Amino acid sequence: NVYEFFEDNGTAYIVMEFLEGVNLSDYIKQIDGKIDRDFSLKIINDVGTALITMHKKQTYHLDVAPDNIYICADKDLKIKLLDFGAAKLPGNNGKVVDVILKPGYSPYEQYDSANPVGEWNDIYALGATLYMLLTGEKVDEATNRHTYDTVRAPHDIDPSIPENLSNAVMKAIAVERHLRFKSVSDFLNAINGEKKVLSLKKEKKKRIILRMTGIIASLLCLCAVGL
Repeated sequence: NVYEFFEDNGTAYIVMEFLEGVNLSDYIKQIDGKIDRDFSLKIINDVGTALITMHKKQTYHLDVAPDNIYICADKDLKIKLLDFGAAKLPGNNGKVVDVILKPGYSPYEQYDSANPVGEWNDIYALGATLYMLLTGEKVDEATNRHTYDTVRAPHDIDPSIPENLSNAVMKAIAVERHLRFKSVSDFLNAINGEKKVLSLKKEKKKRIILRMTGIIASLLCLCAVGL
């Protein structure tokens, strides 16, 4: 929260909420490994809920990553999303003031500032963060994945991770943005087991079949008209 702002001494100041705790990036280093799955899901659900509120106001964070997620040292372990320096705000004609790129967390389209931004950017970053929490491995840089994708599904790395959860993470971090979830709400529903998710391989196959079916149906219609 920002409580106040004022100008003095030839500059400007903001008065912000004081937080005690540790950012997620440092926490991961402290425990030297993967985070408990339930706690990982709590973190992603809390950050996702914050993003849903932002997206309703056409505001996109564009820098979701462990170093911008803060675990408060209170009894509820409250999770905070920090640093809106790269955020795209409504009313600026779709322009991003400052493009921030974090290898492993920034989607491919974010590397070109001419591309429009939207929920799909934050969905990728949120999915990449969950991938890191579940597997202990960072997703390869999106520019590398666009050329040759070697990222393994979380279930392949750790078979104890449910396949549906693994599929949900891989869908969120799909290189092609049209394959990702349409909203953060959909992503949260999937990781919480409320929505079944196909593997990306099956999803692509299904889309090809639907596309081919549509083409064949159109050709049959044209033949019928011709006859």
